[in-house]
Amino acid sequence: TLVGFHCHIGSQIFEHAPFSDAAKIMLAFIATVQEETGVLVEMLNLGGGIGVRYIEEHPQLDLDTIFGAIKTEVDAFCHVNNLKAPTILFEMGRYVSANAGLTLYTVGSFKTITGYKSYVSIDGGMTDNPRYALYQSPYTALIADRAGDEKSVVATIAGRCCESGDLIQEEAPLQPCKKGDTLAVLVTGAYNYAMASNYNRLPRPPIVSICDGIDRVVVRRESYEDLIKNEMQLSTEKV
Repeated sequence: TLVGFHCHIGSQIFEHAPFSDAAKIMLAFIATVQEETGVLVEMLNLGGGIGVRYIEEHPQLDLDTIFGAIKTEVDAFCHVNNLKAPTILFEMGRYVSANAGLTLYTVGSFKTITGYKSYVSIDGGMTDNPRYALYQSPYTALIADRAGDEKSVVATIAGRCCESGDLIQEEAPLQPCKKGDTLAVLVTGAYNYAMASNYNRLPRPPIVSICDGIDRVVVRRESYEDLIKNEMQLSTEKV
């Protein structure tokens, strides 16, 4: 039984207009389907794409305002076209989970190449967060135990994979740091673990949940044994 239709127009959308435009295109399609088949479409899923505030330049969204504006335009379109307004759905996965997570790294070193740039090396990288390497996703980073201090340093955060693209962020404002400091990258609750890999034979880090002041490991740290468990020993016997 046909209940509804789904569309998805993109990601990191911070205003209502693109969703309203998509809704009107889909509603026109729904009107055609109903006219030609007699099927009453009850739901329209506009997919995901609601913007997440990774950096200060990203706006803080007011969802009531955005969804209210979309509803107003949907209702107006349906009224003009004598169409019963379907239930409008959104997929809020990234919006819900992104801000729920952050990633902690240990600083390995800090160095400045005179006349070029400064680097912070960390004990993670593109294996646990490939998003910057893939499509230059922006992030906010800070030194965890001095989070309130002024960010007086600009540095590129480099991983340990020995790849030129193994970066978490370029030209990132940071507090001064040294070996052993904890560097936090914020808003990593969406996609990071799902996209993580064992590239260069690096084990994936654990995930720790904190709720009401209580912490517990919900995904354990991988071990060397985990990395080789699927490998078969060579046999001297003929097959």
